[in-house]
Amino acid sequence: MKTGEDAFAFLNQTNFPIFSKKYSYWAGTIHTSCYFPTDLFVIFGLGGDAMPVRISFKHWLEGGKIRVKRILGQLDTTEELPFIKT
Repeated sequence: MKTGEDAFAFLNQTNFPIFSKKYSYWAGTIHTSCYFPTDLFVIFGLGGDAMPVRISFKHWLEGGKIRVKRILGQLDTTEELPFIKT
């Protein structure tokens, strides 16, 4: 893998074998996150094939506001699961 974004894609894309939809077994991939401690940011996504949201901790530590209020995603399941609210 060349970049952190490549790692995120490898972990998050549903066509790769590491991603799991086994939510009824409590073993499904709910979210993916990659942390970049040197550059002080994180990329985060909910569900599979998610568009990653970038959050800069550096900006926040310098007194800036984090403009992300909500991160949306979707889990590919037809089962009714107690922790998922629609």
